Amino acid sequence: MGLNCVGEETFEAYQIKIKTIVRQLLGGEKHLVIWGAGENGNRFMRYCAAIHVPVRCFVDNNPALWGTERWDIPIISPAELGGMEAAVVLISFPSAKVVQEVAAQIEGAPHGGVSAKPFFDDSLFYLLQNTACGREETAAEVITSMYRAVHDNTYLCMEMLVSKPMTTKCNLRCKYCMLRIPYLKTRQDEPLEEILANIERTLEIVDSIKTLDVSGGETFLYCDLIPFLNELKKYSRIFSINLVTNGTIVPDDAVFEAMKNSNIVLKISDYGEVSKNISKLEKKCEEKDIPCFVQSSSWFDLSPHQGLNYSQDELQKIFDCCTLKDNCIRNWDGIIYRCGFQRVWGDAGLVDDVDRIKQDGIDLNDRSDDRALKKRLKEYLTTTVPFEICKYCRGNTAPIPRAIQL
Repeated sequence: MGLNCVGEETFEAYQIKIKTIVRQLLGGEKHLVIWGAGENGNRFMRYCAAIHVPVRCFVDNNPALWGTERWDIPIISPAELGGMEAAVVLISFPSAKVVQEVAAQIEGAPHGGVSAKPFFDDSLFYLLQNTACGREETAAEVITSMYRAVHDNTYLCMEMLVSKPMTTKCNLRCKYCMLRIPYLKTRQDEPLEEILANIERTLEIVDSIKTLDVSGGETFLYCDLIPFLNELKKYSRIFSINLVTNGTIVPDDAVFEAMKNSNIVLKISDYGEVSKNISKLEKKCEEKDIPCFVQSSSWFDLSPHQGLNYSQDELQKIFDCCTLKDNCIRNWDGIIYRCGFQRVWGDAGLVDDVDRIKQDGIDLNDRSDDRALKKRLKEYLTTTVPFEICKYCRGNTAPIPRAIQL
């Protein structure tokens, strides 16, 4: 959201203010500063480079980083930010809780310091990206979401949505594949019309989606990939689209052309030696001005376990420490799951009480009362109550080597 830029002014006045800031950033009159010099800071720095918005510096709370550089960009302290002229801050953290904590720190800065600087969450990048690519309708939707998130408690913007895997075809056989694709008897492409219908139904309930992840299997093996991307670009209320790949395949130029001048970002998974074409993909994206990012997250053995017999406190800890519940929200055949394993483990017959586990989701196929359904979905996306599936999970406790092949 617009954080400190959202005041008591009318939407029209707010819109003018934000459009002015964006124009100044794109024109070089104001300077973009990213708060957070970690992986997410690097990601947004690279995204902005692709749309030709340079990052002047990083701000970080770690004193050991002050006065150093990362990726050839200086890192400064929060106190130094106060003396910068014409700075606009993008808070790069993925957690809404951490964003609010940083916002509170900025707001608490001495008068005349950081508090005078406009600062935003990741919405700022989506606004810059869509504006730079001439996607005026989507840029307007981003501004609307930033304003209404503060002034309208009925507004529902999904931070992240992962569509049902577009294909179960994959050129890898990862032993600990979270979707268990190597263990499937058949591999197939999902019908394009069905994937789009699920996305459209989601947009009938929610007001907007910040980021849509589309993945497989391996996305570059999907037979209808280019038509799919062309259709996705038509949705003005989806602010950014992550096309996820395992870094092994460099597709034809036609695929890169479909990604150009749009709100599509290439998200490249780094599986070590297995992902042998990462540098080629990065070079292609740089040539085409396509934002891309290499993600090298840890892998965990997240197979289900029977008889864990957690206490309620232990179960709550598993839930509280889980990152998937907020970063892997899936629409699977019209049902929203905060944990994709609710469907994967159930369909594979790996857990008991399958019917009860599948109830921990919101069925968008129920069209009896969309207003009530929206309310239920909003509550579901923010609940702090563990799910039934948590009883079978050991959580992110035992890292394993990435992409071990069968």
